[in-house]
Amino acid sequence: MIDLLKDFYDARRVMADSQWADAAHGELLRAGLPAVRIDDLLGEVLVAVRESQAGPEELFGPATAWAQQCAGEASQDGEDFVDPTVTAPAAVVRAMWVAALVSVFFAFITVRVGGWGRGLYASAPWFPLGFGIAVGLASLVHGALARRRSIWLARVAALAAASLVIVLTALVMKALEDVWLVSRGGVLVFLGEALMLFGIWWSLKPWAARRARVVTVRGPSAIDDAQWLELARAELGKREDLPPGGVLQLLEEAQEHARDAGTSLAAEFGNPVGYARQLPVDEVADARAQVWFWLAMSTFLTVLIGVHDHWHPTALHLVFLVISLACVALSIWGQREAVRIRTRGA
Repeated sequence: MIDLLKDFYDARRVMADSQWADAAHGELLRAGLPAVRIDDLLGEVLVAVRESQAGPEELFGPATAWAQQCAGEASQDGEDFVDPTVTAPAAVVRAMWVAALVSVFFAFITVRVGGWGRGLYASAPWFPLGFGIAVGLASLVHGALARRRSIWLARVAALAAASLVIVLTALVMKALEDVWLVSRGGVLVFLGEALMLFGIWWSLKPWAARRARVVTVRGPSAIDDAQWLELARAELGKREDLPPGGVLQLLEEAQEHARDAGTSLAAEFGNPVGYARQLPVDEVADARAQVWFWLAMSTFLTVLIGVHDHWHPTALHLVFLVISLACVALSIWGQREAVRIRTRGA
């Protein structure tokens, strides 16, 4: 992928071309297209850019829209796709990536609070690893349950799994809270931990990619209706604009349509992930979900300030709170705009 991005930049010496390709690549991956197919599609774009010396956005439009169109065409053509459900190898890779980022963040905080010479307790390095494992386990549990159960049950189970890991990590940290790991240079411990975790993440990425399941929607090895519904339910459950009842209604409509056509869901609609992504988005419901998210975030920060600082917040906490409140205001404005646009369209 890095070589392909470099080729896009070399075609016209314009960084925006490489950024376009990167955005399109990410959207195609999320749509479940296999890596080989994605390389072919972007290769065709690269050829057009080289021949015309025009930018990919000028030739094909915004990266996201182009990628979604390609994913839709692939779905209708019945092309194979990668099952987006998080597998155990993918969860391990995600855990290492998150843990490495948290280690880097803790290194920064350590420098800010005590400088480069600050010591470190033996309990501290356990938190980044525990947090990364919590995120990886939560994604694995959510992916497994979202295909067969209610999306809300999947979210609750994922939160419970993550909470269990965090509690166990806290118990380990509690047992080591009085044990000094190093008396000086604690930041180097976090940076070393981050480097090690990044190395593990980089080494395991190819393994996780090889373990990804390719799903077939045409021919004798095509998925059956039950598998199609599982994948479609999981993908629809990721959309904040659809309540659980709306997801079930869409799946029932798809089943009825396939029955009327006398064919299977895979033969009628192709890729279930592409089918779920092509359905129109309820912009108002999506904007409303963002309002609730930022309201919850502002409330959490307010409570955190009260508990941690005894209602005497530091300047940094106030900055975070002001930013979250500004996001609340922007999300409310976005919801009103969505309502206005829908009303005008009607």
